[in-house]
Amino acid sequence: MCTEQCTLNNRMLIHREEKCYVCALCNKSFSQKCSLNNHMLIHTGEKPYMCEVCEKIFSKKSSLNSHMLIHRGGKPYMCEVCDKSFRQKRSLNNHMLIHT
Repeated sequence: MCTEQCTLNNRMLIHREEKCYVCALCNKSFSQKCSLNNHMLIHTGEKPYMCEVCEKIFSKKSSLNSHMLIHRGGKPYMCEVCDKSFRQKRSLNNHMLIHT
């Protein structure tokens, strides 16, 4: 637990090294309360974000946002080596392994 109080304002986290927020279920620690709250969805299985197009549900808003690219047909992540594009950053990262 922190010896000093962690403070979060809109622009930066002060006392960044300390991880004041600890998951009571697995002891993983976080520097921001919102990160702990997002992490807790792993344990609860809650999926509060639903795609309005196909009704698929997600535990994280970022996952829903990535999913929405499927419906929009967008592939925003482009390989700088061969110009192939991907819907998800992790797909680009996996692809980059073929260039190393």
